[in-house]
Amino acid sequence: MVVVAILILGGGAWWFLRQTALEPQPAPTPQPPAVNKSDAREENGMMGDSNTSMTDDKPQGSVAPSTINVDIKNFSFAQKELRVKAGTRVIWTNRDTAGHTVTSDTGVFDSRILSQGKTFERTFSQKGVFSYHCEPHPNMTAKVIVE
Repeated sequence: MVVVAILILGGGAWWFLRQTALEPQPAPTPQPPAVNKSDAREENGMMGDSNTSMTDDKPQGSVAPSTINVDIKNFSFAQKELRVKAGTRVIWTNRDTAGHTVTSDTGVFDSRILSQGKTFERTFSQKGVFSYHCEPHPNMTAKVIVE
């Protein structure tokens, strides 16, 4: 009797697993990378470590934002003055072996230390002038002008 019950239960499990495997499965939905919002310094600005995406909220009804890359190399920001339109995403990449930061002069954003090859990004949705520097190397300065 026990053997018959095991065969019935085993056959039912086999049938269930086979039916589940044959049903079409929906394609997985791509998910955006997680953003750590616990370190917010202002309403639309955030800071985080070198593996965290830093963005402001995108303006409603905007067209696809552009992206500008800024290299950090030879103890300098490649673009000392960067003029962009509101909604532009700026990505800084540390090309030096020394660690650097992208730190707002007013505390709006801070990348923390970026090791070689690490990036920091921020989307500038508000017009204004955003001066920044490298915390360990204060002679490294630059600014983003959002028009």
